[in-house]
Amino acid sequence: GGGGVDPAQLAAAKKAVDEEFAGGRPIAFDQLKAGVVLDGSMHAFLKFSTSWCGHCVKMQPDWEALAKTVHKDHKGCRIVSVDCEKDAEICQAFGVQGYPTLMLLKATKTPEGELGYEPVPYQEARDFGAMLGFLNKNGAIKAKNWLLPIKAKIVNLLQTIFKIEVSMPK
Repeated sequence: GGGGVDPAQLAAAKKAVDEEFAGGRPIAFDQLKAGVVLDGSMHAFLKFSTSWCGHCVKMQPDWEALAKTVHKDHKGCRIVSVDCEKDAEICQAFGVQGYPTLMLLKATKTPEGELGYEPVPYQEARDFGAMLGFLNKNGAIKAKNWLLPIKAKIVNLLQTIFKIEVSMPK
């Protein structure tokens, strides 16, 4: 590439990704956002699609529901939409043959200790439950707060029964 990326553009891309993530929306992937999404900090579940592909349109509500659940209630993975009309070269780079193509990129370290991604193709049903199950099974997501209610109960119990002040590890 010529001269690299303008830092201001990269900062704007990062802000956009953070806003989409915080809003529980799929992240609209483009070449600027690539450096943010593929920074090695999280796994990425990518959907390669086009506006004219019927199956892509049909699965969109499930895809949006998945993004909401994964971005808000879990940690470790970004849900990313790639528009293959707008960014054909990205789709070619990933070897996309048909639409929709779904692929998990598992953030991993190479034997040399470099950040890398291991692609895991998705061959299952294109519905919310199947996709969430796939991410769970592949260790791509962790539920955010599942310990907290239990933790609070334990603390209350100990305080009530034993009158012990407990500080549980964060």
